[in-house]
Amino acid sequence: GYAGMVADSYQRRQVLQLLDEMREPISNGTLDASGSAMDELVKRLSAIRKPRNEVKPVRLGEIINDYTDTLDRRLRNGEESDTLKTGIEELDAITGGMNAEDLVIIAARPGMGKTELALKIAEGVASRV
Repeated sequence: GYAGMVADSYQRRQVLQLLDEMREPISNGTLDASGSAMDELVKRLSAIRKPRNEVKPVRLGEIINDYTDTLDRRLRNGEESDTLKTGIEELDAITGGMNAEDLVIIAARPGMGKTELALKIAEGVASRV
């Protein structure tokens, strides 16, 4: 899928960057220095080639129960939660705040206040940090 293509492109960029970085030490060094540079290159290439966990799509129905449990837990913990409060009391009361694993999507027609809402949330979070 798309996530795999992004991961492959990232891996290619890492390899190209590493080759650029190691070109000079290998070509301009003594035999011993070139040998150790090549060993380093092989080691770092192996690290890049390690298989990554595949990102696979998940149906919303499979995760919604876990997420509602997370929201319930946040609401029960109140201010003791490690979530970021938005500064909008009504929104925080409903969601319990934002957490690192949250994907927050703000969608509306043009001119409905998406930017203003995002700025208000940023201000609310920044004032509590």
